[in-house]
Amino acid sequence: MRGYPISNDRGPMSCFLIAAKALKKAGIGLAGKTWLTACPGEIGPEPIEEFSGIGYNGKDIGAHYLFHHGGVAPDYAIAAEGTDFGLTWQGCGYALFRVRLFGRGVFTPILDAPADARAHPNPIYRLGPVIDALHAWSLAFERDSILDTPGGRSVPKVQIASVRGGMPFDFGAGTEVCALYIDVNLNPRQKAADAYHGIMAAMRDVDVEAFDVEAMVVRHGFEADPNAVAPLVGAVDAATRLATGGTPLERAHPVYSSMWRDHNVFNMHRVPAVTTGMPRWRPTPADMTQSALIYALTMLAICGRGSDVGAASGATSVYGDETPF
Repeated sequence: MRGYPISNDRGPMSCFLIAAKALKKAGIGLAGKTWLTACPGEIGPEPIEEFSGIGYNGKDIGAHYLFHHGGVAPDYAIAAEGTDFGLTWQGCGYALFRVRLFGRGVFTPILDAPADARAHPNPIYRLGPVIDALHAWSLAFERDSILDTPGGRSVPKVQIASVRGGMPFDFGAGTEVCALYIDVNLNPRQKAADAYHGIMAAMRDVDVEAFDVEAMVVRHGFEADPNAVAPLVGAVDAATRLATGGTPLERAHPVYSSMWRDHNVFNMHRVPAVTTGMPRWRPTPADMTQSALIYALTMLAICGRGSDVGAASGATSVYGDETPF
């Protein structure tokens, strides 16, 4: 195994598989049940416009499907991901908004182009001031959306993801409509409506003939209840100290609590979940060995030791990767 998949996400998957194998090889049975899961779709793609069907199901064939149809009923869940050995129990959601600008298509030979691009009938010419307005809104939205809790620091970001307008093969009369697609991250306590109203307000201050705003994708973020997730956090902390010679568990870097990861799915359904794992950037074999040990010790702490491998189930836990497996 080499290259990008080590970090995202076959490396963490290998770590928890080796953790379970090590427990079994050592003859250490668990009193509870541990599910090791893997599924596709954590990073999309999403069905948008004409891009639909099985090739664009994205997250709906991943952890969501696993939770509802995967035969798992856990007390806790870990999304095994690169977090530089930090831990967080919250994650951002996101929404994709389409902002359409409407104008008039004018046959090029009869067009009298205005000196001011903002007065042009073709809405593509008005993208400049629209982008400026949306960018100004996004900077304020980002500042106001920071959420700092014991479970993590979420710093949602905003970016224009794509632009569509006109037809390159049908170019004789400009276009009557063009669209911007805006990727808006949402902290776990925000709703897509919070961003929607902000975008609408920003657009009302721009000189355009007409516009509309529509949410094409909405996936809210979630956080675990601090009291409910505390036993799992304590188990990971104890495992980290044992595996590292006393180094305590730390809260993950804000980037890891400012994105979508599949612990969101479990927290959404009231299963206390965290994400934690090896270094994200160029992990070494020693890093992966340490990560596997932390997972193994956490399994043992949460599930308890049984009389032998395959003991009757008691406490349960789930381990998944970012997608989860």
